[in-house]
Amino acid sequence: MSIQYTTENTFIFCYVRMNPPTPGHLDLIKTMIYKAIDMKVNKIYVIMSSSIDGKNPLPCNETTLTNFKNKKTKTKNDVTNKTIIGSIDNHNFMYKSSVLEEMIDSYKTILISQESDFERKNQIQNMEIKILCSEGSPFFFINKTIYTDYIEKGNSPIHMVFTVGRDRADFLDTVVDYFKEKYYVHSIDGIILERQGMKEAITMTNVNDIQTSAYSATMIRNLVENQNKIEFEKIYTPYLSQYSIEKLYSTIGTGLTLSQPSSSKENDNPTSRYFDQLNILPIINEQINIEIGNNSGNNSDKNPNKKSRKEGGNKRKTKKRRKRKYNKKSRKTGH
Repeated sequence: MSIQYTTENTFIFCYVRMNPPTPGHLDLIKTMIYKAIDMKVNKIYVIMSSSIDGKNPLPCNETTLTNFKNKKTKTKNDVTNKTIIGSIDNHNFMYKSSVLEEMIDSYKTILISQESDFERKNQIQNMEIKILCSEGSPFFFINKTIYTDYIEKGNSPIHMVFTVGRDRADFLDTVVDYFKEKYYVHSIDGIILERQGMKEAITMTNVNDIQTSAYSATMIRNLVENQNKIEFEKIYTPYLSQYSIEKLYSTIGTGLTLSQPSSSKENDNPTSRYFDQLNILPIINEQINIEIGNNSGNNSDKNPNKKSRKEGGNKRKTKKRRKRKYNKKSRKTGH
């Protein structure tokens, strides 16, 4: 069965930390742009996590920072972190959504200059790239985005295309398992982007010896921690203004003084059973095909984040119902 992709029914997205965004991350954006063009879709989504700590020094946006400042403190680390962040005015921070937006604008210009086909130049220029800062759990926010941008507009079921770097390949499986049988998903596909040399680049100090695609957030944080501002500026000069570079360097430096999150050892080269082993992507939701064929099962107005009660299931017991049931039982027993 061939899949009919359109801008209205196709959700091309990634879910990333990008803390901070680097030129290496732009390879992921490029992959999504060209995938969208090939599918005749003119919109992609970059969804970024909103964690703030010593490993995630940049706030995603001003709302993320405000929420961080206002959250309740539970530990000594929380108090220390709030003191550090609270001493700085919001306007003096560089937000990673702003960094990525400026970098993408510059990167589009570079891609257009490298492209010989006039139509493709226009497609790159007109590609809408929605940069979102996640709130709550990843799946809650992804569902919220699908509901707002697709279901609520009557554009469901949808086709999903999830793009991820090799270091998060196992997350592709998690996404596929979660969405593959949802009533609002017709098909789900995935792309894994290989990033060679990323691990080796972390400890290197001369950026001229490193491929751009290998620039990682860990490498950038190490440059700031070691106060290697010269190499830091070399990396960002093609994409950011000098003002933004200075502000970014300063914000990362402040963020690195926050407490480190507790973390277990991560696999640098995980595999995906759907992409690497089974090789069965895209997965088509056959139940959707049946419903479309029968012209039934219309769920276009349902919010995927709202859990509905099953038909015939037990109703929630209110105080009034419990009291009524108790009085009825009392009359039977004579008490």
